[in-house]
Amino acid sequence: MDNLILVLDGIGLSLDNVVSVRIFLTEFKRDYAAMNEVYKSYFLPKPLPARTCIGLRGWLAMRWSRLISSLSVELIYGRFGAADEST
Repeated sequence: MDNLILVLDGIGLSLDNVVSVRIFLTEFKRDYAAMNEVYKSYFLPKPLPARTCIGLRGWLAMRWSRLISSLSVELIYGRFGAADEST
């Protein structure tokens, strides 16, 4: 999450701009509770963004784990606030 915060900061956004999160776990039963606590620690006390958490199994989990350790996170974000005054 800290890396994602840096990416958002680089484009002038923050976690306040996140509207949806997609999380992939290769060890769902083992990691879900811990992931959930970490997730909440970044977004609470504000309302949590919409979230999908997907447990990967079998062949897909083995292929995915070559790319990541056991967790992957995607953020969907938007710019909110006053309309662009140049239009």
